[in-house]
Amino acid sequence: MTRLRLLAINYKHVQLSKDFAFPSDDLTCLNWDGYSLASLPSNFHANDLVSLYLSNSKLTRLWEGKLYLRCLSLESLPGDIHKLKHLLLLHCYGCSKLANFIEIKCNIRNLKYLRLDGTTIKELPSSIKLLKGLHGLGLSNCKNLESLPNSFCNLSYVTTLTLDGCSKLVKLPKHLERMPCLQTLSLKSVGC
Repeated sequence: MTRLRLLAINYKHVQLSKDFAFPSDDLTCLNWDGYSLASLPSNFHANDLVSLYLSNSKLTRLWEGKLYLRCLSLESLPGDIHKLKHLLLLHCYGCSKLANFIEIKCNIRNLKYLRLDGTTIKELPSSIKLLKGLHGLGLSNCKNLESLPNSFCNLSYVTTLTLDGCSKLVKLPKHLERMPCLQTLSLKSVGC
């Protein structure tokens, strides 16, 4: 299985030994519901990773090194996430301890979908404008979200923005109507 590209395990009762090793360096998609270890193995290579979905996991760290992530206990995202050049989807749905989104340091063109639904984020940084390739942003049920930065309107490819259930949202960006590709704006049960 040295050329394995997709690994999807949807069984929560797989117990792994601490010396577990992934069978491939070529994974592009890892979907493992209930991953049981505290970090991914040291032999895990994310160079070609497009999708990482580890819901209900016991992760406290993605892997040894500079990238740190907690899944159900996620408190912060790695500051050097821009190094995952092939990442298309970042899905943090339901990470209820995630209170801050990272400051973006450089243009990230490949990230297409960002799902932060159900987090405790209060605001997004103005550097969100550097997610140049973003098509969809999910912020549903972010009960602490108060506003989006005006710089969000600089994301010209966003087609979908979901803010349902953001009960503390008091204002939207000033020039939201100027977003050329925005097709779906969902605002059910928002505060504004």
